[in-house]
Amino acid sequence: MSSCKICHKIVKKKHYIENKERRDVENRLYYQNNKQQMRKKHRHYNMVNKEKIKEYQTKWNQENKEKRSKTAKKYYQLNKKRISKVHLAYHEANKEKMEIYQKEWHSKQENKDKSNKARRKWRKNNPEKVKKQIKKNYINNRANCLEATKEWKAKNKDKVKIHAQNSRVQRKKVKGKFTIEEWNALVKKHNNQCVMCKKSPPFLNNNVTQELTADHRIPISRWNIWIKNHPEIKYLCNQIENIQPMCHSCNSSKNNRL
Repeated sequence: MSSCKICHKIVKKKHYIENKERRDVENRLYYQNNKQQMRKKHRHYNMVNKEKIKEYQTKWNQENKEKRSKTAKKYYQLNKKRISKVHLAYHEANKEKMEIYQKEWHSKQENKDKSNKARRKWRKNNPEKVKKQIKKNYINNRANCLEATKEWKAKNKDKVKIHAQNSRVQRKKVKGKFTIEEWNALVKKHNNQCVMCKKSPPFLNNNVTQELTADHRIPISRWNIWIKNHPEIKYLCNQIENIQPMCHSCNSSKNNRL
């Protein structure tokens, strides 16, 4: 048994289901003709039953995550301009409040990962905008940018070294690159030793301490000829499969030999 929303008469369930479409149309018409009256009722009900509504909404959102995300995306795409205006106006009116909220939000590790993923995705999709922003930021804050780069380079020497290696090779129009994680794994595989002399860093060369360097097993100068004779090889010249750790003296003595 169930009751009608308009006349509140008790109706049998079978009859209620059979006449669902007709009843929905009648309800819409009634709502359109009595908007103000219905809104007052809804407001009063929401004020009286706040906790009940919150519980229902949280339960519904958990059970219908996909449905909620689809409707939210659809609504956002249809009302992008209006939503962005509302957001900007609210941010300007509540700057201090928003700063506190953003600090708290970014302090959580889960949210840090989410924001980093979103930034990377946006940067991939908008490379021209990213370049403009970097140039603008560098012009306005040149001294701060230079200090920040110096600090970052001092803290991340390995990353700087590998970036320099990749850029040097790319200038020679050689394909492929490897990451700091791949390089560290390779060094660990060889027990942090040079492949030729089996010595571990630090190495002294003219009273200067040096670390392991990345050597190409198949040299760059001989790669094109070598790859023609070995078509089964699928990796590129500057990928980690063609790299081996060596000390500076062994790397220079090896030169372009295989």
